[in-house]
Parts: sequence; C-alpha cells; structure tokens
Amino acid sequence: MAFFGDQLNEVTEPLFGGAEYRVSDITGAIMREQLKRMPGILADLRKNCRTIVENLETVKPIAYNDFDGACCVAAAFRFDSEEECRAFAAKMKDKGYYIQIPYDTGRHVYTDWSQIMEKRGAFHPAMDPFKMKENQGLNMNYSREMCAESLDILARTAYLDISPDWTNEEIARAIDAVNG
Repeated sequence: MAFFGDQLNEVTEPLFGGAEYRVSDITGAIMREQLKRMPGILADLRKNCRTIVENLETVKPIAYNDFDGACCVAAAFRFDSEEECRAFAAKMKDKGYYIQIPYDTGRHVYTDWSQIMEKRGAFHPAMDPFKMKENQGLNMNYSREMCAESLDILARTAYLDISPDWTNEEIARAIDAVNG
C-alpha cells in the first residue's frame, strides 16, 4: 500500500498489497513535463546532501556506495544504539529539523504490513501468492521477531530530509545543527 498521512484511517476493510491503477492521460502529460525538471532537482539534492555528509563531525552517515546514483532526498545517519538515534532526533527537533526514523513510520517495515503478517495477498485466491498451490511448499511463517538485525539497523537509522532549494546558508545551518 502506498499512502501517506491518515487517508485510510476510516477504512475498515482489510487492505491488499500490489493494487495498481492507471492514471489519466492528463495526469501523465503533466507528469511527463514535470519529469523534465528531474535532472536538475537530483543534481541539487546530491550536491546538498554531499555537502552535509562531507562536513559531519559528530554523526556517522550511512555508507553511500553510489552517491552519484542516489536520489539524496535525505541524508541518512546510523547510530550505535537506538537510544543515541532517538536522542539525536530529539536534539534536531529542538533545533527545528524533523528527523525520520524508518522503524517508526508505520509503513516502511514488514512488521507493519498487515497483508504480509496476515497472509493476504490478493482479493481473488487465484491471484493470492499465499494461496497458490505452487507456493505451498515455501516458508511463509512470518513473525515480528524475524529479521532482528534488520529491525535493529532501522531503529538506529535516522533521516534528515534534504531540500533541493536550500541555500548555502541553509545547508550550513543544517550542518551546524547535526554537528552541534
């Protein structure tokens, strides 16, 4: 499910993953024009993120294996403990910056995906991978305790959103906030 905010709070029917819908031709035409701006936006995001990451003194960024291929909508930091991560998020909030911890989003971690945890793959059984006879021999015993190392990493990771429109002064303020 791809949604943001509380749009589905009043939905009482179980959700299914993988539902795709065609957008209108007008929406597609507008998007096609907007996508022409993407290379410049990505270049600005990468420049701003790289500047922040290269000027860190007190916080460890994640490893960027392909900085030039990254979208860089956020600078990601990894901490030694969940407590350190949460303290950093609180410190940054006090300085006016929102820090996202992926573990807390309610939609980026498998433990929050009711479709997976409840083994509901599609409305019709013929399209539901959990019910397909070809898949019946596969291990589909999912639990909140599996992937403990991945969950630990997510709980120790924090994202600082990056704006492509930040000025040099705004980037310097963000660096000072992270380092301070």
